[in-house]
Amino acid sequence: MADPVSFVSALESCEEVPASMVRSISVSAQVPGGTGVEGAHQLMRPSTSPGSKWLDPWGARGSWMHASFRSPVSLVGFALRSANDCPRRDPCDFDVLGRLEHAESWVLLAEVRGAVFAERWQWLRTGFGKAATVTDVRVEFHRLPGQQGAMQVGQVSFPLSRWVCRRRLVLWRSALALQC
Repeated sequence: MADPVSFVSALESCEEVPASMVRSISVSAQVPGGTGVEGAHQLMRPSTSPGSKWLDPWGARGSWMHASFRSPVSLVGFALRSANDCPRRDPCDFDVLGRLEHAESWVLLAEVRGAVFAERWQWLRTGFGKAATVTDVRVEFHRLPGQQGAMQVGQVSFPLSRWVCRRRLVLWRSALALQC
């Protein structure tokens, strides 16, 4: 069995699903927050500007985020980034579920409990243990550190399977060799 720390470290160097492959992202609730733009559309946007986050005014209990992909993708993990302010709004307990290719029901891919973000705009990456080919990902949030108040997420990311990463590297090297 792979060392979880090594596996999660490997996620950092793995290619991610590009935003163009995400058909849609929907969330349980959102209201224009402080800057007026703190909504679901910000979750795939790589920015650290103050309004670049999703703010759910009702807190974590019962909140969710759903990403639907244009075609099935082989994922090895999920990554979530803290937002610009208010650590008490960071989710600390959540589940990552996937809808497998050709399946109707959801499968638990990862369970995160007691997550702590040491700083703002910090990534938390969790591995699935093995690749899962999914058409959709749903993250169900359960708890904040302070147990109440609004919840915020700065950005999300979907690391592709190592096989996909290796294959792209081999294809890239092959193309490079043909040019030389």
